[in-house]
Amino acid sequence: MTEQTKNFEKAAALFWALGGSIPHDSELETAAEKEVKEAGSREAVLRRAIRLCGGGNTPGERYLLANLYSWLGASAARETVRWASAYLSGPAWERLPRGLVRQEGIQLSWESSSRAAMLAILAGAQAQLGESGPALANYGEAARLEPYNAMYPVKTADLLAKTRSPEEALAYLKNQRASASYQPVKYRDQQGNRLINDTFQQLLEAHIRKIESALQRRGVPADDPRGSNI
Repeated sequence: MTEQTKNFEKAAALFWALGGSIPHDSELETAAEKEVKEAGSREAVLRRAIRLCGGGNTPGERYLLANLYSWLGASAARETVRWASAYLSGPAWERLPRGLVRQEGIQLSWESSSRAAMLAILAGAQAQLGESGPALANYGEAARLEPYNAMYPVKTADLLAKTRSPEEALAYLKNQRASASYQPVKYRDQQGNRLINDTFQQLLEAHIRKIESALQRRGVPADDPRGSNI
């Protein structure tokens, strides 16, 4: 194992110790947790992990750098865009989960989910930089890759409300009721119990109610027709 590989593994372990989800060397967990506890701040740990991570020469380094910078927030948005874009333009990191899995009645692709998550990281940073058009496009692509994840339409609606109007955000969310993802999924668990997965529907409706409530406080009727669909 080269020195740079060792440093990358330390960086990945530090990100894990902060609460990040990432493949890492479990033997480094105790040391990483100790370093996080002794650090002066969360930002200090993130910046140390960035220094350890390397120059972005491998998919793993680019993946981790994008995540680390995204956790630094708006102040590091340009670096987040740089590394998320670099990761998405190249091969996927081979240590990320692969294949299909069924969760609560829904078949998911690990590859699609991972790419969708990186697109959302990119979109979030673009939104912080005021690049709402590219951000909306990337949230839309994330939703296409992982259609049962309500986070992507919710984040799209939040950005529409901020950059265009709450009415347009509300119209967009209501349009999602026509999607296949909105319909509850019936399935059986390992014990054979009949269950229903309506998480997407519940999250979407909760956000619709949130925007409607905000509009009503402004004196705008909840069924106001203003706003355009996207």
